[in-house]
Amino acid sequence: MDNKKVIDQLSAYLSKIEDVRESDADAICWFFDDYITFKMQLTDYMVTRLINIKNYNTKNEVHSVKNLIFLIDAIVRNCDNQYRELFSKKIVKTVQSAVSLNDKPLNAIINDIIDIWAKNEYFSADVVSQLYALFNIQKPSQGISRSNTPVDDIIVVDNEKFEKLFSKQFPKKECVERRRWFKSLDEWREDCTSNTVVAVLEE
Repeated sequence: MDNKKVIDQLSAYLSKIEDVRESDADAICWFFDDYITFKMQLTDYMVTRLINIKNYNTKNEVHSVKNLIFLIDAIVRNCDNQYRELFSKKIVKTVQSAVSLNDKPLNAIINDIIDIWAKNEYFSADVVSQLYALFNIQKPSQGISRSNTPVDDIIVVDNEKFEKLFSKQFPKKECVERRRWFKSLDEWREDCTSNTVVAVLEE
C-alpha cells in the first residue's frame, strides 16, 4: 500500500469516529505499528488534522479535537517508540492548537493527559515544561503546582476514573492473530469491538 492509500484510509476512519472507544484506539495503534514505514506521514497527518480541524467539516470542532487528543495519547503510550520521538517535535504546537479553543472541559482532560505523560517521562523535561506553560502551570522539581491558575478556572476531573480509562495499556486481545492481514480499519474495529466509551469522563 502506498502513502496516499494509507493516509486516505486513516482519514476515512477518523471521519467516522463519534466517540473514541477502546476498539478505535486498538485499531489506530495497530494501524500505526503495521504501517510504521509511513511513520512520518502518519504523524504529520494527525497533527495537521488537529491543527486545521476547521477544514474537515466536523459537526463539533472541540469534540473532534478531543477525539484526536485521545488517539494521539494512545499512540504515544502504546505504539513503537519512534512515534513518540516524532510527536515530541510537534506535541507542543499540537496541544497549543487544542488549548486555543478555550474549552474548559477539554483543557482539563489535556491537563490530566500531560500529567500522565510527565509521570511516565514519555517526553523530555523541556517538552513537558513547555506543555505546562500553555496553562500557566509551574512544575517545580517536586510535584506539580497549579497555584498560578485561578481556582474558578480549574475543572475537577475524577482522577481515579481517568487513570482507569487512560493509564492502562489497551489490550490487543485475539486481534493479534490478524495483524498485517486486515483489509481496513473498519474491519479491524469490528474484530476489536468494545462498549467502553473512552471519551466520557462524567458520571
